Amino acid sequence: MASEPTLLFLPDISGFTKFVNETEVDHSQHIIQELIEAMLDANKLKLEVAEIEGDAIFFYSKKMPSFDKLHDQIEGIFKAFHTHIKKYENQRICNCGACTGAVDLKLKFVVHSGEVGYLKIKGNADKPHGKEVVAAHRLLKNKIGHSQYVLYSNQFIEQSDFPDSKSAMMVNGSMEEKDLGNIGFKYELIDQWENKIEDPGKAKKGILIDSPLEQKIEVKRNISDVFQFISDFRYRYLWNQDAVKIEYDPKKLNRVGTEHYCIVNKERLSFETVTQDFDDNPYVYGESLKNSSLFKDFANYFVLEETESGSTEVTMQFHVKPKSWFHRLLMPLIKFKITKTMIATLKKIQEVGEEVELNPNQNREANLSAPLDISA
Repeated sequence: MASEPTLLFLPDISGFTKFVNETEVDHSQHIIQELIEAMLDANKLKLEVAEIEGDAIFFYSKKMPSFDKLHDQIEGIFKAFHTHIKKYENQRICNCGACTGAVDLKLKFVVHSGEVGYLKIKGNADKPHGKEVVAAHRLLKNKIGHSQYVLYSNQFIEQSDFPDSKSAMMVNGSMEEKDLGNIGFKYELIDQWENKIEDPGKAKKGILIDSPLEQKIEVKRNISDVFQFISDFRYRYLWNQDAVKIEYDPKKLNRVGTEHYCIVNKERLSFETVTQDFDDNPYVYGESLKNSSLFKDFANYFVLEETESGSTEVTMQFHVKPKSWFHRLLMPLIKFKITKTMIATLKKIQEVGEEVELNPNQNREANLSAPLDISA
């Protein structure tokens, strides 16, 4: 097995183990998946991906990039990671431990190089193998004691165009490994890079009118379960009886700005998840209709409140603005039909929501409601 000089580069998510083990499995897995994808998209050097290792990406390259280009890549991945977290925190609708705890995730980097062998597995790309690969992964287990840093092995520093001026400013460290000997490295802390991440701005809000249509019902179930039942597209077909089909991207969590489509009476209606302030209630789910032929603006909200008995009061509100004077004339009839739909929907949420089993470990891509991947 011939070996070649190879760059080994590992961005690794700090706090991953605690995040996955102590929060909701379903949402934590999808948040991590989205963060991994954001980092992959920031791979401007087109480094090869040897493996996705749960909390880390194992990149490699048989061509050594310049230090400046590699450093730009590190900063780019860091920016993509934290931009996604800031945007997610701004747009999230869920208040589970995973969704609220994602903001605490951090990112560290290990850079190493050396003579690396490659396993040739039929039907797959070459996979780096050997002592240097082991060393790179051992460097992730260092005792630096910080959650965000860039670590460069001494071997990489010697084999690259690493600038002396930067080397003099970094902290020295080492690890003693029985089978590998002493592995020296230098590192820099990068928490301050977060200060450069732009604020994504406020999440998009749906419309409010002074006198919305409103109906209420009580569901004998805890508020977090009811909120999941209403906001998770996987369960939508259980209470939206008018929809023949629900189309959504099963690989992403629902958040403000998420689009989905409902096929109703052969019409493909486009909805966008929105937010709105209801006395700072964290359990509010809203949707705005984007392609209505009747309304200039249309938004419906589910506002959830916990009762003294531990049940959940669900208030459904429709806020609509007609498109023209003609549609304004039709509003009494339209409101009558909407009210009937609201009553039927809430009864279904009560009936099914009190009994349905919510499986947090259920595959989000399961074909519960004939989802359509609209991410392309």
